[in-house]
Amino acid sequence: MEQKNLGLSVNSQRSCDLGKFCSYQQDYQESIDQGFELQKLGKFKDASDSYQRAVDLGASDASVYVNLGIIHKKIGNVDEALKNLNMALEIQPSNIAAIKSKMALLFEFQRWDEALDWIDYALRWDPGSADEHNLLKLSLLKNLYNGVHGKE
Repeated sequence: MEQKNLGLSVNSQRSCDLGKFCSYQQDYQESIDQGFELQKLGKFKDASDSYQRAVDLGASDASVYVNLGIIHKKIGNVDEALKNLNMALEIQPSNIAAIKSKMALLFEFQRWDEALDWIDYALRWDPGSADEHNLLKLSLLKNLYNGVHGKE
């Protein structure tokens, strides 16, 4: 049976492949699965706790941090959302879910200059969705213009 790295850092893995029982990988996967189910049910605090447990076990999978970022955005914790999305991007700079989530977060909280920068960054990694990114850029520019000129 092939041993899989389920997103755990090398330091977190015990020597499961030497025949010893290792609960880290099982606990890690259970935390991810539980977090995902709780997130789908809208139980964001509980989902956050489950994903955080995976992080505490040594998660090195960008999707864990993307999900944590999305959850923190939903509960209004912008700084924590950005921290987790940045961690996802540190692990995997081309993670489109992290890039788009970060753009949406910056847009929603009217951090226009940063959002524009991230749209350009997204185009480097996801050129196939240039139309989508350009529409977002136009919307941001409209918001900037209206803010400068006092229009709604």
